[in-house]
Amino acid sequence: MTGDLLTPPEEFQEETLDNVLVRYSGFGKDLYRLLQEKLPQVFSNLRFYQWTTHQSEDSYAVYLDPDNPRESFAIQLDPLCEVIVIWNLNIHTEIGTWSQDPELESIVFIQEEFKV
Repeated sequence: MTGDLLTPPEEFQEETLDNVLVRYSGFGKDLYRLLQEKLPQVFSNLRFYQWTTHQSEDSYAVYLDPDNPRESFAIQLDPLCEVIVIWNLNIHTEIGTWSQDPELESIVFIQEEFKV
């Protein structure tokens, strides 16, 4: 279930983390590993997706917080633009090659903005 974060939802196919790790080796590829290490409660609630009609090389993950839906968010790893996009219905940021450590900056953003 993608909530309202990936639209239209029928164009996104859920995939396992193992499939993601085999399929995706682009920019930000270590973010999921870092999330597992530094924010295990977030990582355990991530669902992974591939957009089947556009940008199929990208990786998407959605965190749905059942206790506080306003803290749910999505992540897009884009290997072509070399950005990590993090958003929900209220906030949007892009972290890219201009950052010294894009994956760590993404972790900090998730902690601070979504209070997880």
